[in-house]
Amino acid sequence: MTDISTQEQVMARSLARQVVEALILATESGQIPSREDSLDSLLDKGAPLI
Repeated sequence: MTDISTQEQVMARSLARQVVEALILATESGQIPSREDSLDSLLDKGAPLI
């Protein structure tokens, strides 16, 4: 395995922050009815990417 570059680390941290922010906003707005429904929805959205 090779070392992860600084730029890749910065990109990964930025993505992680965006994901956490989106999850917080979704829970605050009541868009997530239940954990199971939320995970099912994410799985359905990701299915076309496979």
